[in-house]
Amino acid sequence: MVKLEMIGNLTIEHRIQVQTMLDNMHKAKEIAFYVGCHISTIYREIKRVLRFSSYDVQASQSAVSTNMIRENQRSPSDALVKLIDSKLTDEQWSPNQISKWLKLHGHEEISHTWIYK
Repeated sequence: MVKLEMIGNLTIEHRIQVQTMLDNMHKAKEIAFYVGCHISTIYREIKRVLRFSSYDVQASQSAVSTNMIRENQRSPSDALVKLIDSKLTDEQWSPNQISKWLKLHGHEEISHTWIYK
């Protein structure tokens, strides 16, 4: 049994199917139906590697891997976490207020969603 490497919403096998179908002039809707995903997934997949002249499986796989690594490495510094905690508990600010304040004052940009978590 072959284990497929799942990165993002599509496996490498799915990306090969996307490339083959694009090369054979199939529409995104047809590709989505065949691969078994939403049409927006196909559009995002194509857009991810649009800088190349045609869809490239390896470029797409690499782009997804790079984005996942970058997302996993993003975490605010301890000092910033303490500042956020202070704004939440001592000053009773909302996560949305904190997020906007951080951006306005040149700190690392932290989303209100992250602060809620």
